[in-house]
Amino acid sequence: MTVYDRLGNDYKVDVLFWKVYADADGSTWQWEIPSTGSGYTASSASGTIRFDAEGIIDSESIQDQPPVVFVPDPSTGTGEFEVVFDFSKITSFASDNSVKPQSVDGYPSGSLVSFSVGSDGILTGIYDNGQQQSLGLIAISGFENPAGLQKVGDNMYIPTTNSGEYKAVKPGAGGTGTLNPGTLEMSNVDLSKEFTEMIITQRGFQANSRIITTSDEMLQELVSLKR
Repeated sequence: MTVYDRLGNDYKVDVLFWKVYADADGSTWQWEIPSTGSGYTASSASGTIRFDAEGIIDSESIQDQPPVVFVPDPSTGTGEFEVVFDFSKITSFASDNSVKPQSVDGYPSGSLVSFSVGSDGILTGIYDNGQQQSLGLIAISGFENPAGLQKVGDNMYIPTTNSGEYKAVKPGAGGTGTLNPGTLEMSNVDLSKEFTEMIITQRGFQANSRIITTSDEMLQELVSLKR
């Protein structure tokens, strides 16, 4: 299995298992972790595991198991670290041997790949090592009297004495709304104003087109007079 130090360096650790006793009531196994490995030395770690006649582990046989202390090579730049090996999920059925870790509380260093925003405003970073971490919180400003805000145009408002000072709160708290990430907001422009400006632009274009047409007719008339 793989363990990680504080800097995210990974180390391959072998765990040895062998049967030492078996009878009609179950079997007893010995386990051991070698004290030396690639890039580390480890404290002495060994013990016994007892299985009943149905292949289920006896939890008492793995109680009070001390953590294993790993001491990395000094060239890695970090100190010793402890690892607790949990053998409580091991079984002893008649099948091919396969002891694999289900969960490892450690990971290598990673780089930020993308991020997402939740409805609660939490900004979560997604890293290339498969980990996710909260990076920040998008707050929402709440007012005692939102109707007292003063509109200044372009969909913006400013606080007044009637509205009170704003309070930055978590989305959904204090009567504020929640965020709706991953959606596209509809246009919030003044449609009547935009249509008016579009009509003015269109009329101006038509007027300029008529000027060009008139100039062309005048030139054509001059050519005809010469002939």
